[in-house]
Amino acid sequence: MVTREQLIKRGLWAYETGQLRAAARVAFIVLPMTALCLIETRDRALCSLIAGTLLIGSIGLRWLNRDGRVAASAGLRAGLIPLGAGLILDHFGTKCALGIDPVFCTLCASAAGAWAGLYLRATLAKHSNGTRAQRIMLLLAMSSVGALAAALGCVRLGLVGLGATLASLILVPAVSALGERFAQT
Repeated sequence: MVTREQLIKRGLWAYETGQLRAAARVAFIVLPMTALCLIETRDRALCSLIAGTLLIGSIGLRWLNRDGRVAASAGLRAGLIPLGAGLILDHFGTKCALGIDPVFCTLCASAAGAWAGLYLRATLAKHSNGTRAQRIMLLLAMSSVGALAAALGCVRLGLVGLGATLASLILVPAVSALGERFAQT
């Protein structure tokens, strides 16, 4: 005969396993992004590290709660913009570095990061029904996932290109949220 405690344990196990399976579906998006990063022969170890962190973080967020699912999905969508821009810039052989020549590359990387940041800000505005702390946590989670996804494409642009992209992606929604906060007072 099955006791009540055993039924509760089985039910919780089934629930958590189902939640983990649903969260792990994000691998169908992250693995092709990883393949794009790994196609290049240079920086494969860094690509693997970023991709592993992105996959584990996305699965963990999606498993956590509804806001985590929103954050992981929005971050991955936003990260596709700089990822694509980084791949296109790399295809044409541009490198972002300190100096006069690579200004175009750095501006393009910054613009892609800013575009992704604006997308994150719009997503945050759409899901703004929580407290201020919940909104800040949602913005941080979205920005983190977006930054990792963007890094998969921008890692081959060099440190300056990657830094410009990530700074734009993280600062644009944060500054926009602060500006909106001050406009309300």
